[in-house]
Amino acid sequence: MEKPLNDLSILTNYQNRQVILNYYQDEDLLYKRDGFYFHTIKVTEIAIIFTKEDGPDITINRKDYPH
Repeated sequence: MEKPLNDLSILTNYQNRQVILNYYQDEDLLYKRDGFYFHTIKVTEIAIIFTKEDGPDITINRKDYPH
């Protein structure tokens, strides 16, 4: 498992990139993979929000996915 970042605000420095999100059940079972291009990243206390130019924003709830 990856080490969690303590300061997620560093993510806001990334713009106009591609990201691949891997979703795991337990620690070893990959059950979903989602890749897309994003314009900006916004980090709040409860979520990480990927803003896309060509579609809806992608939101990751930090409580549901703490790592």
